[in-house]
Amino acid sequence: MQEFYTQIGDLQPAFCYPQHIEALTLEDIQNACQEYLNPHAYGVVVVRPIQ
Repeated sequence: MQEFYTQIGDLQPAFCYPQHIEALTLEDIQNACQEYLNPHAYGVVVVRPIQ
């Protein structure tokens, strides 16, 4: 919590964070993706077990 307070300056948003996440709609997420994610700027990561 101290780190959150240091970055934001207020702890109240941290206590309401789960409710804010649960209130998101599919449309909210799609809009954010269209605004912030670039389909041409990505990387592929493959994880395999050590043999």
